[in-house]
Amino acid sequence: MQPSLLHVAEKILTRLDRPATAQEIIEEARRDPALSREIRGKTPHKTLQARISVDILKKRDGSLFYRNAPARFGLRRFLKDRNLSRIEKNIHIGRRRRREIPRGEVAVVSKARLAAFDTAGFFPAKAYPLRSLQYIDVSYLDAKLAKFDDTQAELMCFVVLRSANDFLTYEVGALAPIRNTFDGHNSIGFIDNIRSSDLDLFNKYNVGFETAARRIVHDEILFLSSDVREYINDVQFLGFIASPLRGNAPQHSRGFIGLIAIIDSKCRFETEGTSLGYRNLKWRPVDSCYSAIAEFDPWSQYLLRAFRTEQY
Repeated sequence: MQPSLLHVAEKILTRLDRPATAQEIIEEARRDPALSREIRGKTPHKTLQARISVDILKKRDGSLFYRNAPARFGLRRFLKDRNLSRIEKNIHIGRRRRREIPRGEVAVVSKARLAAFDTAGFFPAKAYPLRSLQYIDVSYLDAKLAKFDDTQAELMCFVVLRSANDFLTYEVGALAPIRNTFDGHNSIGFIDNIRSSDLDLFNKYNVGFETAARRIVHDEILFLSSDVREYINDVQFLGFIASPLRGNAPQHSRGFIGLIAIIDSKCRFETEGTSLGYRNLKWRPVDSCYSAIAEFDPWSQYLLRAFRTEQY
């Protein structure tokens, strides 16, 4: 262990007076001659992230640090600072590298009410607006029960990040939440259940669609060197995607309805060296994605065809 690297993190966070990513801490430290000599190796931000993560894991509340988001850390004294926002005071519980079922209740719909989605594919918002959910009785079921209840389809939020004509893509890993069945394929979307905790007084149609989309962006992608919130625009609903709900569909693909969100980024923010938890995280032109469509997971394929033909 190299305590001096943690000392560097403490100094830089004190100077910034707000949470920061490991990448940002390293960049700031390199500008300081007194601290830069402690920065070694080809990927010091990953080393720093690992050191702080271990410190939090071992010392818990006794650590000087807390995890604000994946790869984003603050000093525990920040939690008492009235000038910081609620988001900056958020304590993120790091996801351990194993398959996990979401805790709490998740949104489900009885398959008996889903005649409109009886075939797999993309259903654009022009013909299937978000208000369609009013007519299919969305309810909330314990996440563990939802995984094994063959009478229910889980409502998922599939978030696509786009900058001009480029998509943020990655290779799905075996330990990725929900997406483990598409291991080895590329994807243009980040996915998770819509949860009861996503609901608030301002949600449309009693489903926490926009809140879920923003939560997924915050939880999955807010480890970049600059805060993603500086780049992203409003959440747009594109439509629904249905996996096969019955018939000869394999068990792992049955029972999912995707609510598709697209978030436009004002620019292509940097992903180099910040792809912890993702393989081959990068921006790709839509034409490049479409020409290699067979490399993508089924949901991404549905959407790429829709983008290609402007069916959304």
